[in-house]
Amino acid sequence: MQYSTQRFSKHTRESALSYLRDMQASSHLFLGIYEIGALKFIGTITARLDFHQRVANLGILVGNHQYQGRGLGLDAWNSLSDFLVFHEEFRKISAGTLVANVAMNRLALSAGMKLEATLREQQIYRGLPADVNLYGKLQRDFVALTATAW
Repeated sequence: MQYSTQRFSKHTRESALSYLRDMQASSHLFLGIYEIGALKFIGTITARLDFHQRVANLGILVGNHQYQGRGLGLDAWNSLSDFLVFHEEFRKISAGTLVANVAMNRLALSAGMKLEATLREQQIYRGLPADVNLYGKLQRDFVALTATAW
């Protein structure tokens, strides 16, 4: 949560439920991430869906520290991305993160996303202006990866 824009808000049970209700009332996705073997909740993944442009902007939070760095977030990211591209026919997956968020930058690159832009001093992080990286992966990049995997 230290890199999320949610860090500026004080969250309560009521505010979390309000956010959940807002997501449920929208066309966006708000999903839980679980370890399959233990059915243990480890985080959330969201997709803000633009049906006109066929672009999905993903965000992820693996809040359970014992599961960070184990690849479960990448698995969830790839599963949701594949679903949106292959089953819902989205043409692009996008994401953005602070340059300082090493784990998220690594996840985006590991998922085959391309760095498309760096927005200079876009956000304030720890009291100082900070750059934001924007990533994208086109539908044809999924197809090319799938074809080479076989």
